[in-house]
Formats: sequence, C-alpha cells, structure tokens
Amino acid sequence: MAYIGVSPSNGVRRVHTYTVSGSSTDTFSGAGAEGTSLSYKDSNFVDVYQNGVKLGDADYTATSGTSIVLGTTASDGDIVVVVTFDVFSVADTVSKADGGTFDGNVTFAGTITGTSATLSTADNTAQLTLKSTDADANAGPLLDMKRDSSSPADGDFLGQLNFIAENDASQEVTYAQITGRTVDVTDGTEDGRIAIKTMRNGSSRSALDFNSGETVFNDDGDDVDFRVEGDGDASLFLVDAGEDNVKIGTGAGNLGKFAIMQQAAGAQERIAYFEMAPASGTSANNAMVIAVNNNNMVQPILRIHHENPAANQEFIFCTKTGSNTNIFTVDEDGDVLTVSGSVGTISDQRIKQDITDANSQWEDIKAIKVRNYKFKSDPSKTLLGVIAQELESAGMNGLIKETNPSVADCEIDSSFGTIVDDDSMSPLEDGTKRKKVGEVKSKVKTVRWSVIYMKAIKALQEAMTRIESLEAEVKALKGE
Repeated sequence: MAYIGVSPSNGVRRVHTYTVSGSSTDTFSGAGAEGTSLSYKDSNFVDVYQNGVKLGDADYTATSGTSIVLGTTASDGDIVVVVTFDVFSVADTVSKADGGTFDGNVTFAGTITGTSATLSTADNTAQLTLKSTDADANAGPLLDMKRDSSSPADGDFLGQLNFIAENDASQEVTYAQITGRTVDVTDGTEDGRIAIKTMRNGSSRSALDFNSGETVFNDDGDDVDFRVEGDGDASLFLVDAGEDNVKIGTGAGNLGKFAIMQQAAGAQERIAYFEMAPASGTSANNAMVIAVNNNNMVQPILRIHHENPAANQEFIFCTKTGSNTNIFTVDEDGDVLTVSGSVGTISDQRIKQDITDANSQWEDIKAIKVRNYKFKSDPSKTLLGVIAQELESAGMNGLIKETNPSVADCEIDSSFGTIVDDDSMSPLEDGTKRKKVGEVKSKVKTVRWSVIYMKAIKALQEAMTRIESLEAEVKALKGE
C-alpha cells in the first residue's frame, strides 16, 4: 500500500507495547500499554521489536490483521513492541484557493460570504430555498439586496432580477427583469422606484413602473392593453392601447374614449351609477359635467339611444327626495312632462340690453297656417302644428332652425343624406351593425316654438287693444 503524497504525512503510525509476565508466549494481540488494540491492513507496514531489537520478516508472522506471532517464544519480562503503519482516506474537500464542486448536500451553521455563486441543476427542483423556522409574527425568511455605496445618489440602481433564456438562435436573451432604483436619497424625504420590463417584439419595454409620484402601466406607449377580468366578464375593465380608450364590459370596437356595456341587465341592474354623498362643511359643485371645446362637431354632444323602446318608454326621468317623486320626464315619442308645467327662459333685465317694444305681430300670426299632420315614421298619430317651409314662405325665416338629419330621416327621404355602418357602436345581438348618417346632403328644418308663443302674446295684446277700442266706440254710440 503506497502512501498518499511523497511522505507519510497522510499516514498513521501506531505503537503497541506488550510486556511478557509469567509464562512465556509467542502471540501478541489486543490492547498494548498505550490502550489501543492492535490492527493493521498490510504486513509489509508492520515493524516488530523484541527487547529493543528489530526483528526481521522471517522472525514473526503477521497475517491475521489483529495479532503478531513470534518465531521464538518470548520469555517472562521480555518487552515486545509492534509498530503499525497505515493510511487514511482524505475527505472530499474543496480547495480554498482553487475551488471545486459539491456533489451532495452542504450545511452551514454560520454566514456564507463571497462575491458570486452559481447554482446549477439538470432538473426542475428548487435551486435556492430560504427557510425560516421562527414561530413569531415577524417577517421571515428575508432576502436583502443592499447597495452599500459610500456616495449614494438619486437614480442609483439598487438591484436587478434578470430572467434569462436562449432564443431559437442559441442567444441569451433577458426576457423579463425587475429593477430597483433610488429616486431621492435626501435624508427624511427618500423616494424609491421599482420597474418591471418585459421583452416585446425583440426589445426590452416597460411593463409596470412604480415610481415615487405615480404608478405607470405601459410607460413606453406600446400597443399593450390593460385588462381586469371579472368572475363572468372577460373585459370587466379594459384599457385598449391600440384604440386609446377605456372600456367597461366590452372589448369590441372603438366606441368612444370611454365605453360601458351591460349585458342582460336584470331587475335594478344599471349600466352606471353615480352618487354624490353629502359632506359636512362643503359646497357641492356639479355632480357631472360634459365639456366640449370643438366648433367642428356635427353630432349631438349628448345622445340617448334606445334601439327598441316600448310605448311611453321614459328616456329621461328626473326625481327628487327619498320617494323618487317625478318632476321631469321625456318619453319615447318626444313628450315632455313636468310637475309644475313651467318651462322658462332666462329673462333678467340686468343681463339684457337694447330693450325696445316689439313690432306688430298681427300679420305674422294671421299668416301662420295651423295644420293637422302625421309623421311618416308613425302614421298612427295625428298631430297639430305648423310646417317649417310654410313659415319660410310667409317670410318668417327667423322661426326656422336647421339640424343634422337622423338615420330615420334619411330612411324616409334620401335627399337628407346617406346611411353607413356605425362602427363606433357595438353591433346588435344578431351581429347586425348599427347605422349612422354618412354624407349630410340637406338638413332637417325645426321651428322655434318659444318665439311663436311670444308672437302670439304680442298679437293677443294687439287684439285686446282693438277690442277695448271697439268697446269704447260702442259705449259712445249707445250714449253710455
């Protein structure tokens, strides 16, 4: 058996001393004076001394591994010393200077300190597990990523988690990363930031950025939607990046900057509900404001549409107090109902100028033709009113106002304009696209009834003056 290395520095030398007492013997085994039992593995590495004289190989037999048999019996008082040499197995260690590989589990009772480490596995088992057996209510286990800089500055990178894999060209690609940074390192006003990026179309792009003053989704402005899925609605809340709009309950089309759709609403279910709760010590502003700053609009600012209304369906219903008392209603055929019966205009003298008496309205009122008529869209109703073109023929153009035609107007008379698909609204349940007016060829004439009412009042005053004058003449003729 050879030694490990160039010297027996990795070997073991054991001495076993035996003193013959009483009867003579030729066999020595067991523990000697040193208290160590005799044991050897190779007879070539055994030295035997009798009374200080080293015996030759022919003077003893060493074959059992646990005893030595002398060729000549030792007498009473003889001292026999057996020296065994053996080797030990060096532990599977990793060099401090050169490093190495651990093939099995390693347990550390203290702290591990180093500059880098790579944990590799050929399967899907966890390569790093942080385990805490503490039973208290504090956080654990903990993972600290510390940027221990002696000169910290705003915008410093604090740490980064990279998720790396290869593409189909065997190139390493960082498909996702999470980065922490400082924003403000001023003592007492420190701000931090966490940014999440993902690989998108071959480029690392911002997905979510938690900054000190805002949380931004899709900060790079890509065509990436933000969607919240409900229990039964796949598009409960959707920010559509491609359409640059927000949708609730729908993911279809460009319905507007903000679109809400309610499917199959049941009892007491609404498309939207807004409430301004009372607050002590405050003066409430408008509950809702629709503001427009565009002088090129050709469509209504506010449109309420019902695809298939029932008879007397209320389109606008205004109530007050806890009992929902109705104070104002507009129904499906255009009737306006009010509790007070009062419809007014602003008439404060302080906001008017150039106030003069109106000219006679007698001839205009005489020229108005009051007609019975039916709308082509609903020939079942006979209405009472005037015809706009007849007012124009009578020279009362100021009573006429023109507005854009509706789809129904164009369906009745194509001279108003063309009809095209309305992709800004969701289709009907059967998939049929809704319609809108395309090219406006002619506008619909409307009548300013409030002006006619004032004309009628002026004409009535004139009639009253004439009646009073005639009454005075009659009294004079009668001598009254």
